[in-house]
Amino acid sequence: MHNPKTPRGNPETKGKRYTLTLRGVYVEHLDRMVDQGVYHESQDAIRQALRLLFEKHGVELYLQKSATSP
Repeated sequence: MHNPKTPRGNPETKGKRYTLTLRGVYVEHLDRMVDQGVYHESQDAIRQALRLLFEKHGVELYLQKSATSP
C-alpha cells in the first residue's frame, strides 16, 4: 500500500518569494533540461535541487504517514 507523504513543519507558514540571478552555464543547462522535457518548467528543477540539498544536509521535508493514519 502506498504511504502518502505529508510536509514537515508548520502548515501555517506562508510561502516566500526569493529572487536570484542565474548566469551562464546555470541558465544554459536549466533551459536545456526544460526544453528536453526533464522538467516542466525551471522552477520545478530548482525545487528539486533544493530537495536534494536539504536531503544532503539531513533535513527531512516530509513525514511518511503510517498505513493506519486516516
